[in-house]
Amino acid sequence: MCSSDEVNHAVSVVISSAGTMSDQVLCALRNDTSISSVMLQQLSMQFRQIIKSTMDLSTELEPQTNVDVAAFLGGNLDEETIQNRHLFEFWLYLKLLPVIPYIHEQYLTQLSQRNFTCENFQIIVKVLSKEGTLLTDTEHQALFTHLIYAYLSRRDTPDPGCLSNVSNNTEWLHDNFGMFFGYATLTQLQALNSHFTYFESLSLLSPSQAAELTQDSDALNSVNMINMIFDHLEKGDVFRNADEFFGTLTQSEALEIDPVVRDVMMNRTFAIISLHFTNFLYEDWVSWFKVKLIPLLPSLTAEMLQTATLSVDCTGYHVIVEGLSSVFDQMTLPKRQEITLVLVNYLKQRHGSGSTCGSDTSSLSAWLGVNFGKFSVYVAFEDLRVLNTEFSNIEALNVLSAFQVAQLTVTSGALNNTDMINMVFDLLGGSYALKNVDDFLSGLTQTSQALEIDPVVRDVMMSRTFAIISLHFSNFLYEDWVSWFTVKLIPLLPSLTGEMLKTATLSVDCSGYHVIVEGLSSVFDQLTLLKRQEIRLVLVNYLKQNYRSGSTCGSDTSSLSTWLGVNFGKFSVYVAFEDLRSLNTDFSSIEALNVLSAFQVAQLTVTSGALNNTDMINKVFDHLEDGGALQNVVDFLSGLNRTSQALEINAVVRDVMMSRTFAIISLHFTNFLYEDWVSWFTVKLIPLLPSLTAEMLQTATLSVDCTGYHVIVEGLSSVFEQMTLLRKQEITPVLVNYLKQTHGSGSTCGSDTSSLSTWLDVNFDKFSVYVAFEDLLALNTEFSSMDALDLLSASQMAQLTVKSGALNNTDMINMVFDLLGDSSAFQNVDDFLAGLAQTSQALEINPMVRDVMMNRTFSIISLHFSNFWKEDWVSWFTVKLIPLLPSLTAEMLQTATISVDCNGYHVIVLGLSSVFDQMTLLKRQEITRVLVNYLKHRHGSGSTCGSDTSSLSAWLYVNFGKFSVYVAFEDLRLLNTEFSNIEELDLLSASQVAQLTVNSGALNNTDMMNMVFDFLGDGNAFQNIDDFLAGLAHTSQALKINPMVRDVMMNRTFAIISLHFSNFLYEDWVSWFTVKLSSLLPSLTAEMLQTATLSVDCTGYHVIVEGLSSVFDQMTLLKRQEILRVLVNYLKQTHSSGSTCGSDTSSLSTWLDVNFGHFSVYVALEELLLLNTEFSKIEGLDLLNSSQVAQLTVNSGALNNVDLINMVFNHIGYGNAFQNTDDFLTSLIQTSQALEINAVVRDVMMSRTFAIISLNFSHFLYEDWVSWFTVKLIPLLPSLTAEMLQTATLSVDCTGYQVIVEGLSSVFEQMTLLRKQEITLVLVHYLKETHGSGQTCGSDTSSLSTWLDRNFGEFSVYVAFEDLLLLNTEFSNIEALDLLSASQVAQLTVNSGALNNTDMMNMVFDFLADSNAFQNIDDFLAGLAHTSQALKINPMVRDIMMNRTFAIISLHFSNFWKQDWVSWFTVKLIPLLPSLTAEMLQTATISVDCTGYHAIVEGLSSVFDQMTLLRKQEITLVLVNYLKQNYRSGSTCGSDTSSLSAWLGVNFGKFSVYVAFEDLRSLNTDFSSIEALNVLSAFQVAQLTVTSGALNNTDMINKVFDLLGGSYALKNVDDFLSGLTHTSQAFPINAVVRDVMMNRTFAIISLHFSYFLYEDWVSWFTVKLIPLLPSLTAEMLQTATISVDCTGYQVIVEGLSSVFDQMTLLKRQEITPVLASYLKQSYRSGSNCGSDSSSVSAWLDVNFGKYSVYVAFEDLQEREVEGTLCQNMIYCQLCQLCSPSSPSLQTPTLASPYTSGIWVIP
Repeated sequence: MCSSDEVNHAVSVVISSAGTMSDQVLCALRNDTSISSVMLQQLSMQFRQIIKSTMDLSTELEPQTNVDVAAFLGGNLDEETIQNRHLFEFWLYLKLLPVIPYIHEQYLTQLSQRNFTCENFQIIVKVLSKEGTLLTDTEHQALFTHLIYAYLSRRDTPDPGCLSNVSNNTEWLHDNFGMFFGYATLTQLQALNSHFTYFESLSLLSPSQAAELTQDSDALNSVNMINMIFDHLEKGDVFRNADEFFGTLTQSEALEIDPVVRDVMMNRTFAIISLHFTNFLYEDWVSWFKVKLIPLLPSLTAEMLQTATLSVDCTGYHVIVEGLSSVFDQMTLPKRQEITLVLVNYLKQRHGSGSTCGSDTSSLSAWLGVNFGKFSVYVAFEDLRVLNTEFSNIEALNVLSAFQVAQLTVTSGALNNTDMINMVFDLLGGSYALKNVDDFLSGLTQTSQALEIDPVVRDVMMSRTFAIISLHFSNFLYEDWVSWFTVKLIPLLPSLTGEMLKTATLSVDCSGYHVIVEGLSSVFDQLTLLKRQEIRLVLVNYLKQNYRSGSTCGSDTSSLSTWLGVNFGKFSVYVAFEDLRSLNTDFSSIEALNVLSAFQVAQLTVTSGALNNTDMINKVFDHLEDGGALQNVVDFLSGLNRTSQALEINAVVRDVMMSRTFAIISLHFTNFLYEDWVSWFTVKLIPLLPSLTAEMLQTATLSVDCTGYHVIVEGLSSVFEQMTLLRKQEITPVLVNYLKQTHGSGSTCGSDTSSLSTWLDVNFDKFSVYVAFEDLLALNTEFSSMDALDLLSASQMAQLTVKSGALNNTDMINMVFDLLGDSSAFQNVDDFLAGLAQTSQALEINPMVRDVMMNRTFSIISLHFSNFWKEDWVSWFTVKLIPLLPSLTAEMLQTATISVDCNGYHVIVLGLSSVFDQMTLLKRQEITRVLVNYLKHRHGSGSTCGSDTSSLSAWLYVNFGKFSVYVAFEDLRLLNTEFSNIEELDLLSASQVAQLTVNSGALNNTDMMNMVFDFLGDGNAFQNIDDFLAGLAHTSQALKINPMVRDVMMNRTFAIISLHFSNFLYEDWVSWFTVKLSSLLPSLTAEMLQTATLSVDCTGYHVIVEGLSSVFDQMTLLKRQEILRVLVNYLKQTHSSGSTCGSDTSSLSTWLDVNFGHFSVYVALEELLLLNTEFSKIEGLDLLNSSQVAQLTVNSGALNNVDLINMVFNHIGYGNAFQNTDDFLTSLIQTSQALEINAVVRDVMMSRTFAIISLNFSHFLYEDWVSWFTVKLIPLLPSLTAEMLQTATLSVDCTGYQVIVEGLSSVFEQMTLLRKQEITLVLVHYLKETHGSGQTCGSDTSSLSTWLDRNFGEFSVYVAFEDLLLLNTEFSNIEALDLLSASQVAQLTVNSGALNNTDMMNMVFDFLADSNAFQNIDDFLAGLAHTSQALKINPMVRDIMMNRTFAIISLHFSNFWKQDWVSWFTVKLIPLLPSLTAEMLQTATISVDCTGYHAIVEGLSSVFDQMTLLRKQEITLVLVNYLKQNYRSGSTCGSDTSSLSAWLGVNFGKFSVYVAFEDLRSLNTDFSSIEALNVLSAFQVAQLTVTSGALNNTDMINKVFDLLGGSYALKNVDDFLSGLTHTSQAFPINAVVRDVMMNRTFAIISLHFSYFLYEDWVSWFTVKLIPLLPSLTAEMLQTATISVDCTGYQVIVEGLSSVFDQMTLLKRQEITPVLASYLKQSYRSGSNCGSDSSSVSAWLDVNFGKYSVYVAFEDLQEREVEGTLCQNMIYCQLCQLCSPSSPSLQTPTLASPYTSGIWVIP
């Protein structure tokens, strides 16, 4: 049996023997220095083999062999050997090297303690390095640790570290470490050699030491340093170096690598290892992705991962996923999402190629884990389903993230299944329920599908969600309310109940409440009406409770609109107006209109007094018309009808309300159903229906059928009593016309009614009394029967009476009067007779029937005679009773006259006279007696009826009428003494009668003269007349006969003698026409002359002409002209029959005299020419009067010939030039031809006429001015010059002046513009002069219109408004509008304050809109543009002006030329353009080409600075859309511009700054270049910066900031950063570029810090600077905090905290002392920043943010922070606080919380 002891002994013997052998060899070589190193190596190898063989054999024989190889070494390493360099080297080869694998560490340690010199030690290093390849890595490590480092680290040697005699570190490393250098740590090297600085020696370091250097230096926070390290690693075997480097680096526990540095490391590492991916085995993927790369994997980019997965199979892929998952929490969200996309694409690619990674996994959970790891939460659910169909099943819920569950919910149908949705929420519940629901709802809101959730399912979702989140309401911050109620809950909010809302509001302050309201408003349209009202109740109660507790939510809002918006949102429409008023008293004012619902407006209307104020009610309807006008009016009227107050609406206001309501609802009549007519006309409109006009009703009935019509009638009848009589009468014809129209089309409305009464009621109701009977009959033939009587009004009965034959039937007429006699008999009879009088038929009444009618009528009306006024007598006896008066009896008349005064009596006489001819003789005589008796009775009582009449004839007429013929002369004489002498007539001869006539005054009394001729007519009338006229002719008295009496005499005389003309001889014509008739001939009429000439030849004709010529001067002008016509006609007749009266005369002059006598002056030249052709020559001028010259002028062409017209005026100038001119012009204007006068000829005529008449101006009376300037001069007035007018006005008073104006106005249109303007100046000058002298022409006029018309006429349009104002101050009033021209209105507008008053401005535009609106607006705006005042227009007024102007001019856009666009948009509209809306611009650009568009842009740019920001942005959108549309249609507006700047200028003007950069690029590709910088706004530059790559290029970014600098640098940088933060792209900024941006930005904004308000700090440090803040340096922060107070400081802290994770460790540590320093300084100055914070945690958060972890505890102690601070601090601070010396631990009450906190430190 083998013995282990024996084996051990044998091994020891061998080793001992070998040792002895080596000793001998060493001894033999002691003095032999020539031994070669090769020999030494061979000897050493031989001894090594002996030892190795022995030890190996021993191990095989006995595994537990325990042999010490010290025996081989022996004890012969004495001082002599050590000191002998060669011998020592031999010893190393022969003794040490062979046994190194088997010696103990302590031997090496002992060896290191020997008294070696550095030189001896370096021999050891040299030998070991030289033979190092024979040793294992473990042996190397042991030799380094226990021998080399142990020796060098000794401090008891003459030269510790062997630093002497070396010139550099390289030499030191080589001599003292040799090949073992790689096993030294950097710390060890540094400890041994203080001159061994890190980076100076980098090139000497191994990868492992470089890794250590990386950890120990700040390289993990410095891009430059890490790049140096990687430059070093890339020398030699770069992959191996990297492997070793990371092998060492990953051995460190906590590596804190700056993200930017980590990015560099990852980039450079990946560049190295990716080249080897194709050769990677599974172990390599594991080694790299689960170990070495772990510190860097958070910086692995999607592109790198893409590269890695190109070379990997599923197992390697799973390793990568596992590695990435391990650093998942260190990645940014975007990084995780990008990584996820690569993973998905890898699996999709594998899936597409048939490989299903992970298909052998046991569950979906395992599948997700191996394929996506933690990234599974970012995989789109659609992708999961594509990769693994098992995810389509709802059972997959448990393995999905809440976000994915949301997507599964959408696709699985769970949104329509309560069981499935309950499963979903069962999963979401649990310890992380809030987070799960948060993610779930985020997923829902981000789905690309439109969410259609079954309401019941939504209720479940809302209920379960609310149950989870409501538990956290008490901890909600403002941001939480925003996040939940305006984003996440939106799909579910329609299911939020009133109870839930009540719960939510228990925990919320005002700001949170406002957020809830905002969210609920966004789903308002999805809520049921009931739900909205429940919500409203909760909102109201919340606000009331707040109000009672002293909080007024939203009280700091800028307007009622804002207040309503934040407190109720869209639910405001359901809030009772009383509640609004109780919560905000501002709602009591009518100004609250714009923010109220129509229903609330109704309540405000009732309480505000608007029902009695048209301006207020118009404001109400302006508001209602904004938006959904119809619904608004529905709600408004519903609100009015439901008010608890009785509505008392002013009639004028009601008219306005009805008018504006109708304008809205009438547009919808065509869509009305029966229910709508009922709703509107029997409920909603009832308060307004009394104001419904016939026109409105006409419109309504156009769209209505019979049932709807009946509803309208019912509604109107319900307000019948409130309508005026006129309104009722206007309404009725519309109803009639409707029924006629339906009747005509075959429809018989109401034909199915049971009776006429019902028919009448449904079709007319109360309006039936105003329907003409003919219309009733046309609509329903049953009204033709007398049975219809009791349904008719009295007026209609009258018409039935006419139609039915009752006027010839006493029984029927008695039926009529029986009915009229009921109740209001008097009124009935009144209406009945009025109806009879108005019938279109001639009334033929049977006398017996008429007697009945008169009797029954009289019995009714006579009862009221005692109350009759004169108007009543007139009405009854001259109108109503006329058809019946022939049946009036003497008894009735006797009764009537008992109650009547003279006036009434005369009326009765007048009426009776009108039916005189229809009475019997007996009746006339009976009537006469009553009349006489009445007058005698009055005469006896001292009253003389008719005593004030102008003549006996009149007296007789008013007192007896036609009945006077039956009055006894004695009665006449008794009643009127003037009849005393008239009875002598019957006793005298005709000749004597003539004398009596002269003496009695009969020549001045027609009645007497008629009596005379009545007498003369008896017997031999011709002889009597002959004698009478002879007597008259022979009287010694001069005869002065009243013209009227003469007319009577002539008439009656001619009636007698004309019967004898056919028997007249020449002598008779001479006797009668030159003697007897001489005194009467002035009264001979043309008709009489016509009769006379029928029987006369030429000689007799000449006698008649002679006689008439003798009385020519006594005739009126008219009479002369009439006589002339007869003379002309006689001559024409004889001329045509071949007779030429007077043709044998010796001259034209004689011919004229015998044929016309003095009447020749009235003969038209045409007629003279016809009768005698000699008159055709111009030479005949001298024979013609001025009138005939005028006619010759017209016919001869003189009106177009200056020479001829001068001949005419030369003729006129002879003799009485003024009279001649008068006659000439009078005749000229009476010519039947239209006068067409050549303008030059007219100028001559005016000039010569004026030269004549102006000499007489000083004698002109008013009539002269009228005659000349409104009649005679009219054809010439267009040639009146300003100088002539000036001359005329020198002699004229106001009345004459106004006549001149009237005349000039009548020819206004014929004048040139220049002439009009010159004339106007003279008129103005005249009035100013009279005004200055205290005379005010026209001051007594009744109105401005009259004043203007009289003083300027048509020329008023050219009067400067200042002159009008100077002459009449009433023009300062806006009421003067209607009288002014558009141009003057413009000046009035400026002066009257209308530019600041919307009502006045609306009046202005109402005026301008009449007639030619476009021209008016043109003139108005031109007038505004030319005003000398600077225009300051109130913006609201300007909006009205722009709206109304645009409404007019936009109708003409399609006809605009370029000049028009330029004229309007660059001149006329300029004052209004700031109010141009985007909608208007949209309309304008529809009709415009590029040139017009450019004109519009130019105009808008000129008012750019006056527009609001919103307006500018809206305008810009329209401009962009226009250009895009043009671009798509192939037109490139401005493509011919010379530069981008010019292109921008013409296409956008100043609005270019609001054009999105993407739009600029799409319209002009030149904007893609960085060269476009100079023409862009700062905001656009930001977008160019993102797209151009400037964020990764310092040169480009410097160009950007060079542009941003200058006088507006702050504004530019502000806009630039705003543009950056608003870009839709993620914009990673290169760190170096970001430093440049931060530096240059800070250089600009820091100059303004001293002016910063709190809002500025917030704006800059929490928004604009965020992308750059990681580059903010401590120095910058120091500068910023110099100018900031605590609130601003805390804003800066908040901003810096938001970028904390993007800063390097060094940067954080530099920032922190600046913060601490600021707080120390503020603390010392007495300011306690954040001292009002609720906890130390809060204090730390506001004052340091995330930087609190770097604050030295001493700094905190200085602030005397106590309390629970210990548990809020990191370990280092806690240790300091909790040290035994801490004051806190000296107090037992304070110590326990501190010390207890120690035990929970991780």
